Amino acid sequence: MRSKLIPIGLALLAACGSSDGGSAADGPRSTTPLVPIARDTAGGVILEHEAGALERAPRIALDSTAIGEVMADSAQDDLSRVFLGVALSDGGFAFFDPVRSAVWVVDSTGAVRRVLGRRGKGPGEFGWISGGVARGEGDTLAVTDAQNARVTLLHPAGGIVREAPFIPQVRGDGFSLNGRLPDGSWVASPASWILVGTGAPSIGERRGVPIQVVDPFADPARRDSVGYLTSVPAVKSRYRMMGREEDGVSFAQFADPGRAFAWGGAPAFYDNRSWQVVRLDAGGGGRQTVIRVVAGERTPTPAMVESLVVRRRSDAMRPLPSGQTRMETADEAEFTTRNRPLAEVISPFSMAHVGPQGTLWLVDQPVPGEPTVAVTAMDTAGRLLGRTAVPAAWRILAVGEDRILLRILDEDGVAALRIHRLRRD
Repeated sequence: MRSKLIPIGLALLAACGSSDGGSAADGPRSTTPLVPIARDTAGGVILEHEAGALERAPRIALDSTAIGEVMADSAQDDLSRVFLGVALSDGGFAFFDPVRSAVWVVDSTGAVRRVLGRRGKGPGEFGWISGGVARGEGDTLAVTDAQNARVTLLHPAGGIVREAPFIPQVRGDGFSLNGRLPDGSWVASPASWILVGTGAPSIGERRGVPIQVVDPFADPARRDSVGYLTSVPAVKSRYRMMGREEDGVSFAQFADPGRAFAWGGAPAFYDNRSWQVVRLDAGGGGRQTVIRVVAGERTPTPAMVESLVVRRRSDAMRPLPSGQTRMETADEAEFTTRNRPLAEVISPFSMAHVGPQGTLWLVDQPVPGEPTVAVTAMDTAGRLLGRTAVPAAWRILAVGEDRILLRILDEDGVAALRIHRLRRD
């Protein structure tokens, strides 16, 4: 399904430029990366930025016109369900297409190089994927297939490198490989936090969910727990779906349990209550590097819930492609939204993307009613490289060193995947 390549309105991008966590009234922007203050502790090193660092971080410009668009191969393609990808070292991107059950590889302008795989159970075929695609050494791609209980390694220039059995279920939820470490193992963390109806409130309580380091290709296969994502309690709630009402379990609205990933040759994860990133010592021993920004907490408001209700109702009324079944009506969506509790503190992050050269891009938690979502760039030394902003209605799929892959709905409601350039001044 093809859609027109439409430049972003300049006025909208001007609004983005003033909505990435600060405004001109906050003071001048730095023209160089902000360097944190380092101090040693018994558990490792803390790299801390003072209050206001996010507002003073260098501005990263998002070009107003897309440099390319991913065009569907056939009329049956539907890219509206693509949710997560990775940036490749040559400027291109790879992502998993849930409709085809295949990995798409595109170049830096969005031109399709190849589509790898299809739905099925045989070699090079995929079932249900919830964690997208992970990148390893030499742009090797890993796909964790929960339905077929295996991991498949692919190379963008070819096909299957190898496959291995992998049991992704841990404490009732799916785990996926998120990034490769220098010793050949992979960091794995929860691929999905959909707990409604599972009746398993233990996930997220007490110590949190374990961060795994796994090597399904070793003999015997390796699987170690190296730490825990910080805790976000799961709570009981009521929901309505497909004509029935039931008790379920979910996380409070505007909360994010966090995600583990490989960064700087070691496992890392972001906090879910404060602006903080933790990187574990690659050599073990429990030491870690904590990168934090002294920033005030954001708390949810009733207006945010009302904005979320409007959005959820609108999503529930959007026409579906032929053959798809609607999971909830607009009234059911509103009931479920209003009956989910609010978090005490809004999580600072919703996702982390690691560029091919090691830049970490932290995406703020989207908040209903706010027009943009800020994205912060950071290096492994804890320096704030800059901030940019993306319209909240767009989905950030992957971020490279100087370009970003976005899923955008046009004026007809047709999803398009577009690539925009990021410019660091």
